[in-house]
Amino acid sequence: MYLSARDSVVLNFNPFMSFNPDPKPEYNDQLIRATNVVCSAVRFMKTLRAGLLEPEVFHLNPAKSDTDQFKKLIRWVPSSLSWYGAYMVNAYPLDMSQYFRLFNSTRLPKQGRDELFTDAKRSIF
Repeated sequence: MYLSARDSVVLNFNPFMSFNPDPKPEYNDQLIRATNVVCSAVRFMKTLRAGLLEPEVFHLNPAKSDTDQFKKLIRWVPSSLSWYGAYMVNAYPLDMSQYFRLFNSTRLPKQGRDELFTDAKRSIF
């Protein structure tokens, strides 16, 4: 649907971020906030590209599943069975397959259906 929709992309599909005021007044300056967002985004991009991100997991019972003990145990479970171990403690891995499109990606207009293009070699920073 996303790539074939002809609605306004800006209004209908683009996410946005809103920030609450920082408890420290000196961090509420627009330039400082923008700098911190860019630095954090670059740090996240480098971690993502290095393959060092921990899996995103939705924990229904964090007392059982969001513990160091569970993380150490699940590391030794074969990947074909790891979903079962997570299911037993109500932890559900989230899909991270599109994370590589967070940076250096665009939507190329095509007839009927657009195309997503990602060029990891380029950088705007």
